[in-house]
Amino acid sequence: MRKRSFIRGLSAGIVAKLLCTALIVLAVVGMTHLDAAAQNVPDPLRDGRFPPLSAGWVASQLLVLVGAALSGFACAHWSRPGSWTAPIGLAVLWLVWSTAKVPDAQPMGLGLVVAWVSVSSLGILLGAYLYQRRFEASAT
Repeated sequence: MRKRSFIRGLSAGIVAKLLCTALIVLAVVGMTHLDAAAQNVPDPLRDGRFPPLSAGWVASQLLVLVGAALSGFACAHWSRPGSWTAPIGLAVLWLVWSTAKVPDAQPMGLGLVVAWVSVSSLGILLGAYLYQRRFEASAT
């Protein structure tokens, strides 16, 4: 039987989130390069971000949501059974991190800022919920 604790759950969630973030960054850089090549923009990496509500922005937000859900899944897997402490802690930690990194250079409305900041935290909680609903409920 594996040991499950708050620290293990939080650590597994952070590692999974960082790995997913690295993969997403690679995908977004690739999408940015393809988008810039299609528009004949001389600098393919521009700012590294897409204009709000563009197809690339929506695709990158969906990738972030999937990565965060995987992180929440890992966090719930290594936490104590039925415990929400580690997933909520990870979601709050990532919400604070995302809020600190709100881009100043791009003009975005409040709704877009809220979506941009909260997508990871909501994904973490969604992944933890799906794990607990699927695996914790079937174990009892």
